Amino acid sequence: ATIEPGSPLDCEAARRGSSVYLPTGLIPMFPTSLSEGRFSLVAGEYRPTTSFLVTLDAADRVLESRVVTGVIRIGHRMTYSQADEILADPTAELHEGLTALERFAGRYRQRRVECGALILELPEVKVQVKGGEVAVSRIPSSASRRMVAELMVLAGKLAADLCLKERIPTVYR
Repeated sequence: ATIEPGSPLDCEAARRGSSVYLPTGLIPMFPTSLSEGRFSLVAGEYRPTTSFLVTLDAADRVLESRVVTGVIRIGHRMTYSQADEILADPTAELHEGLTALERFAGRYRQRRVECGALILELPEVKVQVKGGEVAVSRIPSSASRRMVAELMVLAGKLAADLCLKERIPTVYR
């Protein structure tokens, strides 16, 4: 929607492949004017997107899934800490919706484990270098982080299923 295929920006983004997060700072795949502006999911702004739509049965089995392009408008953007606060507060505006997602993610994770998934509970750490000093801090696991991780696993599985069905060459892991 924004970058002309084959343009210098497209070629540089393809060369980089992704943004790289280093202890000394970020090397973005795209210029920050785009990655933090037009390409960022800003609350209240309309953005082009690729979405994974999933229809589940009462036992949370995927009945149907579709990958579609469209336009979305984010109603709320939040940090993991803010999401955890909402999950812990039954009176919070978004509590019901986030709790439903968290419960689904937990059931999805349990079913994956029952099917042989290996869950590695490795600590996530943040390494920063400021003024020549190295600081290492542990990022604690939380309900919102586990929820997002499981939903991303589901999205990856749906993407892999689509690639298999459509015979799209890709790396599976």
